[in-house]
Amino acid sequence: MGGLKDKLPVTYWTMVIGSLALAGIPGFSGFFSKEEILAEAWGAGPLGKTLTVVGLVTAFMTAFYSFRLIFVAFWGESRNPHHADHIHEPSWTMTMPLIVLAVLSIFAGYFGIPHFIEPVLQGPGGAEAHDGPLLLKLIAIAMGVGGIVAAWVVYVKSPGLPDRLAEKWRQAYDYSFHKWYVDELYDRTIVKPTVDLANGLWKKVDVAVIDAMVNGVGSAALLWAQGMRVVQSGQVQHYALAMALGAVTILGVYLLFMP
Repeated sequence: MGGLKDKLPVTYWTMVIGSLALAGIPGFSGFFSKEEILAEAWGAGPLGKTLTVVGLVTAFMTAFYSFRLIFVAFWGESRNPHHADHIHEPSWTMTMPLIVLAVLSIFAGYFGIPHFIEPVLQGPGGAEAHDGPLLLKLIAIAMGVGGIVAAWVVYVKSPGLPDRLAEKWRQAYDYSFHKWYVDELYDRTIVKPTVDLANGLWKKVDVAVIDAMVNGVGSAALLWAQGMRVVQSGQVQHYALAMALGAVTILGVYLLFMP
């Protein structure tokens, strides 16, 4: 992409607003939710403080990749010049939801001041929000701003830097490019064993047992029908002969076993 800022102004500015909210910049909805989460985690003991550090790092990464999207897709020169003249805003059915979401990204956080929906969310024992230290708030803001600045440095000021870093740390880049092989690990430990188990159940239970029982009932019914077809020949003399043999058999059994 690239160069979409002037061609898609509504999309661009709504994306910027949404990205600022994701980055947790003060004044946007994401700022209030991020501060609340970090403050609650900070007040939850040693584990909570550890998770707070993880949250701060995540805040930096979120701001970085959100504005990486903004700078790569909307800034700079178009990377698709053959279709650049045909790019335009979508219809209002697409842009109107973007505008609504952008407005909510700005104002939704203010409904929590002071604890606007707390009576709905609090448990039976009530809810107390941890304000957290001021330094934590400042660090969280710095993480969001730092992520934006880092994305600007990497993708606007020095656009060749990612390629140089990837070449310098090739192994780390490969691991990152393959998402640290999480998908491969998941496929080998979860997906493949599950598929093998399903195939085994299909062949040994479904086919060998269930299908065999159903097909056996059908085969037995077919054999019975074939036997009855021989008996029911439609010839009257055959029926008369069968009746005579039946009568003789009954009479013979009676004479043989009755005293």
